[in-house]
Amino acid sequence: MELVKWAVCVCGAIIAQVYCLLASMIIVHELGRLARDMWGFGAAHIGTIVVSGLCCFAFNLLVMDVVLWSWSALKKTTIGTDSVDKE
Repeated sequence: MELVKWAVCVCGAIIAQVYCLLASMIIVHELGRLARDMWGFGAAHIGTIVVSGLCCFAFNLLVMDVVLWSWSALKKTTIGTDSVDKE
């Protein structure tokens, strides 16, 4: 049963990260295309890509934080104690 919990957690982490990366690529592409249509190719286009890329990077970090928090919670429930209690 523990192996199933770990496998589900690993699959969830991989799916969440792939989803975030695909969503980030779509957001950057669409915002870049919108900026190009509105202002033409130039500094605004590059600035939009940089800003949206940073926002997507922050979104990816947030998702990975949630995944790692879930992983930690699963580890505590699977093992029963954390490393502080062992010492």
